[in-house]
Amino acid sequence: MKSYQIVHLEANSCCDFLLLYDGYLSSTLIGNITGILTNVTYTTSLTNYMRVSWQPKGGVNVMGLANSDE
Repeated sequence: MKSYQIVHLEANSCCDFLLLYDGYLSSTLIGNITGILTNVTYTTSLTNYMRVSWQPKGGVNVMGLANSDE
């Protein structure tokens, strides 16, 4: 299993998204995250790979993303 900790996320809920997938290619979506989060950990259950895609499409007046790869 692979873990990914969001230390702090501040994203515009209309347009900024953090997508987390369990696996490398052809993977299962385990998180479609936006808004404000602090100290949240996501863990894969199917593979030892986690694909992380930060998709900021607005990014106005928000802090963005701080993370830790555990």
